[in-house]
Amino acid sequence: MCRSLAPSSTSNDLRATLDEIVDEKYQKYQQLKILEKEEQRIVDEKKKIQDKKKMIEEYKKKIQEEEMMVQEDEKNIILAKKKLEDEKKRSLKMKKSEAD
Repeated sequence: MCRSLAPSSTSNDLRATLDEIVDEKYQKYQQLKILEKEEQRIVDEKKKIQDKKKMIEEYKKKIQEEEMMVQEDEKNIILAKKKLEDEKKRSLKMKKSEAD
């Protein structure tokens, strides 16, 4: 059997090159993990923002509904006041006509 005729330094060079490659791959792997965590954080933040936007829209809708109810109440108050004034006028007219 023939052993490698390459000197020992070549074997060391190959080992060093292999170690460099492994180190580079490991660094890239670590960077990838960091990026994945950052991506997940961003996704989570986006979801929080969407949830907050949804809550804001729900609050806006509730406020609009409340405003509509207030407007309706204001209309009813105006109508009730007018009706009360009309009744007072009729009552005064009736008293006047009874007095005559």
